[in-house]
Amino acid sequence: MAELLIYYNTLVRDLQEKRKWRKVLNSPILLVVLLIIVAFLINSNYNIYKKNQIVKMNREESDLRLSQLREKNNRLTTDLDNLKTDRGIEEELRNKFQVTKSGEEVLVVVDDDKPADVPPPAIPKGYWDKFIDFLKQ
Repeated sequence: MAELLIYYNTLVRDLQEKRKWRKVLNSPILLVVLLIIVAFLINSNYNIYKKNQIVKMNREESDLRLSQLREKNNRLTTDLDNLKTDRGIEEELRNKFQVTKSGEEVLVVVDDDKPADVPPPAIPKGYWDKFIDFLKQ
């Protein structure tokens, strides 16, 4: 019988311990603390998401800038290769300084400053003007 009482007492103590844990787990203070922790975690994840978006935009801009610089590098390399030849040097001198070889003549085309006599565009008539023209006929 004493063993039965000891067993009973241990069961009652276990139940009381479980009730204590239930009280702690169901307490409003613990729920508030857990909500605050969850709010911090959500805020941290959102900040990481925003930084990720910024990094993606910077990456796209960097890729675009890199492709532009590669195109410019290719163009400059082509120009440099062209300037290594006599014909390329001559062409560049003619374009920049308007020089000619001896015996060549330069033809200069000058545009007129006056524009050609072009009549101004006709203003489309509105409904009221069309109605008045109809009455005049």
